[in-house]
Amino acid sequence: MKRPVVYSLVLTASLLFAGGGRIVSGQVPDKRILRVIVLDSKDSAVSGARVTFRTANGEARECAETGLGEFECSVTGKGSLDIKTEAPGFRSFTRLVDLTNESDVRIELVPMPLKEQVVVSASGAPTAIGETAASIVSLGQEEFKASAAPSVDDVLRQTAGFSLYRRTDSRTANPTTQGTSLRGLNPSGASRAAVLVDSVPLNDPFGGWVPWSSVPPIAIDRVEVLRGGASSLYGSDSVGGIVSIIQKRATRKSVFSAETFGGTQGTASASAFGGSANRSIVIDGFGSIFHTDGYIPVEAGSRGLADERAGSRNLVLSARFAPRLPGKLNFFIRGSYFDESRKNGTRLQRNETLSRQMVVGADPEIGDPFTGTSNSALSIRFFALVQEYDQTFTAVSADRDTESLTRLQRVPSQSIGYSIRFSTAAGRHFFLTGIEGRETRGSSDETGFFGGNPTSNTGAGGRERTFAAYAQDRLRLGESFIVTGRVRIDRWRNFRALRSDLQIASGERSTTIFPDRAETALSPGISANFSLTDRVSAYLNASGSFRAPTLNELYRGFRVGNIVTTANEDLRSEKAINFEGGVSFWFEGISIRTGGYQTVVRDAVANVTVDPDSSPILRQRMNAAKIRVRGFEIEGQVRLNRLDIAFGYLLSEALITQFPGDAALVGNRLAQSPSQQVTFRAMYKPAGLITLGLQTRAASNQFDDDLNQFRLGGYFQADIFVSKRFGRAEAFGSIENLLDTRYKVGLTPVPTVGRPLTVRAGIRWN
Repeated sequence: MKRPVVYSLVLTASLLFAGGGRIVSGQVPDKRILRVIVLDSKDSAVSGARVTFRTANGEARECAETGLGEFECSVTGKGSLDIKTEAPGFRSFTRLVDLTNESDVRIELVPMPLKEQVVVSASGAPTAIGETAASIVSLGQEEFKASAAPSVDDVLRQTAGFSLYRRTDSRTANPTTQGTSLRGLNPSGASRAAVLVDSVPLNDPFGGWVPWSSVPPIAIDRVEVLRGGASSLYGSDSVGGIVSIIQKRATRKSVFSAETFGGTQGTASASAFGGSANRSIVIDGFGSIFHTDGYIPVEAGSRGLADERAGSRNLVLSARFAPRLPGKLNFFIRGSYFDESRKNGTRLQRNETLSRQMVVGADPEIGDPFTGTSNSALSIRFFALVQEYDQTFTAVSADRDTESLTRLQRVPSQSIGYSIRFSTAAGRHFFLTGIEGRETRGSSDETGFFGGNPTSNTGAGGRERTFAAYAQDRLRLGESFIVTGRVRIDRWRNFRALRSDLQIASGERSTTIFPDRAETALSPGISANFSLTDRVSAYLNASGSFRAPTLNELYRGFRVGNIVTTANEDLRSEKAINFEGGVSFWFEGISIRTGGYQTVVRDAVANVTVDPDSSPILRQRMNAAKIRVRGFEIEGQVRLNRLDIAFGYLLSEALITQFPGDAALVGNRLAQSPSQQVTFRAMYKPAGLITLGLQTRAASNQFDDDLNQFRLGGYFQADIFVSKRFGRAEAFGSIENLLDTRYKVGLTPVPTVGRPLTVRAGIRWN
């Protein structure tokens, strides 16, 4: 045997012995931990960041988050590799790291220019703001965390043109007044804006109002607000626009955040979000509990013994399961539970809401089914909701010292629905098409009282069913011009509706069966976006919209103060035409957008006064012949070194332009619609661990009724916020209504006022 062969055998045997029977490589891999810190330009840790790198064989791996903006990457070898960092609202950044000389890496992310921020609500697909032909605002986690107010609707009130039907917040207002108004287009409590949570409607299926408390801020990734008619994509309820809420999702093996706070008016809250994502399943969810004793809403000079604080408490639970199934189905199921009870400002007025919802969806990876197409996507959603709403109504004496029960009301409702959406790109075209369907059944079951004794039982209700199909083509002509055409057809049907009355004393019963009704609405739209220069763009938009009356407007009456409003089973759907246009400017760290709009609504449903001299005052829901809302808006954002500023101004003229049934109403302003709104917010970070926030808003006078007799004066409110971070924990405090301005929010005709100065403090963990 030759010596080289012997030497080889001896070496091989030695290696096998040393490795316990395994062949051991002569080179031991150099494994090490690379630490990455992700900061913004203000030296603050960036939340929601994701850090990845590619191995020598091209495999992508994710770094583990060990703290807010802090990551550890388990790397092998010495050489160099690319580290990629991404975060919402920032440009992605890739850096070449020399493993031989670097063990700690500091990465500074640059905020994404406003024109490049991606939104979905304007076109139904991810689109840069600079290429959307709409008035749209996107609010992210930074805006929510630096807000003095703890509720979603109050954060959105920093957007010019957004308000609830009455200018109060969802913490103390009656749920039926929490319909969303955009640009003053809201002559009744039902929402004229569709509110979506991950593409599923949040609007109450029976009444159209919005249960804002069911979406705690800790669960939100961002919110997009689109002002202007959007029925050509989103159907009924979107006459005035949409609010799209995108919830957080678990994207790593372990994600957890929590918040707790307490404050004046007996306020306390605790909430948490958590989840885990691995190769077999993604699980995430959130929970929140909130309580406040609130404040006495009746103006001090008008209070009596019957008045007390208006407060609320609620519990929200939600969980989502997304198993990794074969075939890249991307299936998920989400269950939610919401339980809320409220005191409405007197000793006997109460309401409660209990709802359970299930959402099942899939976003399968379908490839490109047609020749010449790319980036094809399919989205499927099924949802179901069961809900009970209970309300007590009372009559309060003129001196407000005594109160008597007038009505007990229970409103059970059930709703099921689905949506299927498909999109694809082909050359310069981006096509979007889909179908939607929904059926809701509900009733208002009431017991009337007089002198403390039950006198009557009344039940009224029915079913409604809608089906819609829509299509859109977004065509890019060159590099600077985009034109979009879209059309939607909706079929609304109201059926199995009746009213039954029982007089308890006599036992006499009467039943009225309402005829089935159906309407078809066509909602077309066309828009164009022009990139005039790299810093200037303009848009034009024209669209048709519609809104079907809710079961609440058709069959449920209510009482507020000394005003009784009755239902109207003969209501027709509202139809609107919207025109708008605007110009946007972008500079270094500065963006300004300005534009004008006009929306004309035929058959708008409003609460019309029938007898102003009766006691109580009698109103009824009616189709006003025509209303017109037109105006001008400007908003901007400035990003300096450590200071972010955003401002907005809305000028709105909302008038009744035709009403053959009562010519005296023509020329009157819409109820609860101010002619001017101003918003301002600033966020300052003097050091990397400290955040200071200021939010202000103001509105001119408005009226609380269709006759324009009950005038509500203008108001101004300022809020402040401060926080300091300690590692992964953050302590914060805030003051709402810093100047303690007590402005009127309602005249029924008893004057009610808004929230007084409110203080809260708490701790966050991320």
